[in-house]
Amino acid sequence: MIIDKSEHELRKIIDDWSQAYFNGEIFGFGLSDEMDFATFFDDDMGNTEPLAEDAETLHNLGYRADTHRMGRRVGRGFRVKAVFDNNPLIHNTVSRGCKVLSPDGISKMGKIKIAVFPRRYYAIKRQLESYGLKEYEDFIYYNFFVTLYNYFNQNKVLVWKATIGVTTRCTLKCRDCNMFIPFYDEPADVPYDELSSDLDVFFSRVDFVQWFAILGGDPLLNKRLPDYLEKLKQYSNRVAEVVIDTNGSIIPDDSLLNCAKDLGNARIMVNNYRVSEQYEKTYNEVVEKVKNSGVSYTLREYDWSQYKRSCAITDEQELKYHYNRCYQPFTAFQNKRFYTCHLPWSAVRCGIRPDDPEDYLSFSDPAITDFDIVKAALGHLPRGYTSNCAMCNGCDPEYYKKIPKAVQL
Repeated sequence: MIIDKSEHELRKIIDDWSQAYFNGEIFGFGLSDEMDFATFFDDDMGNTEPLAEDAETLHNLGYRADTHRMGRRVGRGFRVKAVFDNNPLIHNTVSRGCKVLSPDGISKMGKIKIAVFPRRYYAIKRQLESYGLKEYEDFIYYNFFVTLYNYFNQNKVLVWKATIGVTTRCTLKCRDCNMFIPFYDEPADVPYDELSSDLDVFFSRVDFVQWFAILGGDPLLNKRLPDYLEKLKQYSNRVAEVVIDTNGSIIPDDSLLNCAKDLGNARIMVNNYRVSEQYEKTYNEVVEKVKNSGVSYTLREYDWSQYKRSCAITDEQELKYHYNRCYQPFTAFQNKRFYTCHLPWSAVRCGIRPDDPEDYLSFSDPAITDFDIVKAALGHLPRGYTSNCAMCNGCDPEYYKKIPKAVQL
């Protein structure tokens, strides 16, 4: 997301939307997409704490466990008059206490304010603009609104999704891995001291993270992962959920599962890539052990998208447009650098491209401000794109190309 407005202009926008929220004037958009996302995260999720029902204002929306799950926002904290949705099957129904409406009537409603919930904001942005609505004035991205509300009104720095890679080793060699893992000449674990230091530096500037993902390679190969989870306990009240993402081919040991359980807000994301009969056997053992561990978990099976482009984007304006349509699902924090997208970090680490300081915000720079961090958390880069964008299809649905998952080299 390219933020082309000053801090003063943004404050005025957020003040206007805050007043509309407290007056009960805001509609939502995108419930069925939220339902899909919520089902994706809640499926087989094991032990979880019940969601609190006491969120009546915006003051704690960014800081409640589970509010990062898209489907929990409507009627469970974030109050709206009704929800528009593109799915005709749920029009004129009631979901989570909110009436679901067809967007066909938006253009006839006159002045309106809509908070857009789905991650694929730019597809809906184009739709709403076709009705004559204006961004910031008539509609706004939910994450954008709540992040800036917390910054301007609570002096808090909120990050929705952050990732950290703890190893570049993996048991698989997936041809289309978006972290470029098969192309490392010498895959290795990230040293524990570096990981521990990064955690301290990150939370010295960030107040709360909704979704903190531990990635690889496969993080279960890093034998010091339990130590890292112990370190993370220092900040457990500042993270809604810690997700450990594994490819399903490694049986987690007891010390890891015990640390994850003790953390209290950890979830193990077990992917099923179905690469071989032996893999399936191991995967089933992994699932059985995780299910009996007392740790929250998700069993995930999904289609992959082709990230690599067949030809590079060379025009700078097209690169900015391309980056702005990508919802940048994951920021990353590595080596005291805050990346708006985690792909450039791995591309540099494996030697595919050189380090580019315009890809990240350096927390080692004493000149960076909280506002700089907030903008980066929302995807803003001064240049308007990353060094990886030229060869990446991104996450805009217009460019999605489904491919077979986990094809092995």
